[in-house]
Amino acid sequence: MSDFSAQFGFRDWPNASIPDVAAGVYAVWRDAGELVYVGMSGRGMETRVTTGKRFGLWTRIASHASGRLSGDQFCVYVANRYVVPKLTPIELSQFASGELNLDALTKRYIA
Repeated sequence: MSDFSAQFGFRDWPNASIPDVAAGVYAVWRDAGELVYVGMSGRGMETRVTTGKRFGLWTRIASHASGRLSGDQFCVYVANRYVVPKLTPIELSQFASGELNLDALTKRYIA
């Protein structure tokens, strides 16, 4: 894997090195060797009024770090590929009853 920019772990989120307003492309790697996801954010930034608000990469990465599956395709991929297949029969039962929350498990995995 080539180094195109600094690398940051989700466990270190929020990260002050990520600008509050920025457009860009990013890659998410697992164990520094497996490409998991490539995304972009901030398209149309020049036409948006962003004074005092975060926009682009910061908000996208924050969404990924949250682990919430609703509205975040990255979190859906992580849950489907890495979290759900590792659930034990007991955890599946807890998930079915509502005792176990998939968003929380996904957030924990991402971090």
